[in-house]
Order: sequence, then structure tokens, then C-alpha cells
Amino acid sequence: MTARDRIKEFLSGKNGYVSTSILHDHIQSLGYKRVSSCGALSKMVARGDVITNGYHIHTYVKLNEDYQPTAASVRQTANHAHLAGVMGRVPTKPKPKKENAIFDLCRKHSRMYELIDQPLREVRV
Repeated sequence: MTARDRIKEFLSGKNGYVSTSILHDHIQSLGYKRVSSCGALSKMVARGDVITNGYHIHTYVKLNEDYQPTAASVRQTANHAHLAGVMGRVPTKPKPKKENAIFDLCRKHSRMYELIDQPLREVRV
């Protein structure tokens, strides 16, 4: 189910207006992000599916019983049904840990290290 379906489900069980903060808290408790419930609610208000009362923090909403979905909105809902699935995090490969990255960089680019390392290599062999 999408956040939009959860909002409809919650508001259909309530009589009269419900505070948007209570609505968003309920949707968030179901596992959805608050941003998705806010976005879904604002789209529902713009379509006329939900009626608002008040402004800013003191906004109350209820379902519009007279709302009839258009053919375009029904098609859009059907095309986005696959988005209701729960997204899982894709595992990434762990990055190899470089222990002495700074020393490797100095060995690679330092002329002084080359001068000291060359006689040491001859002695080691």
C-alpha cells in the first residue's frame, strides 16, 4: 500500500476533521516517511480528494465524499502501483582499508626517500 492509500484508510475511519499532525504521526508509525505522507496529502488536496480547514500548523483535513476520480488520475494510480513495495538497501562491497596511505604516498613522491631507500635495498639483498 502507498502512503496515499493509508491516508484514505485512516481518514475513512474518522468522522469530521482530523489534525494533519495526527495524520502524519499515524502514517509515520506505519513505517512510511513523513515526507511521503506530506507529499501524498498535498497531491490529494490539489486533486480535491481531501478537504482542508485552517492553515500552517493548525490544518485539519477530511475526505471529500463528493470526489469522483478522473480517468487520468485512475490511470496514474494504476501506473504507479509498483512503487508501493518496500525498498531494501542494496549491499555494497566494503572498500579495502589502506593502512599506511600517507607513507605510501611519501615513498612514491619523495626524492629524499629514494636516496635513502636505494642503499638500504642494496644492503637487504
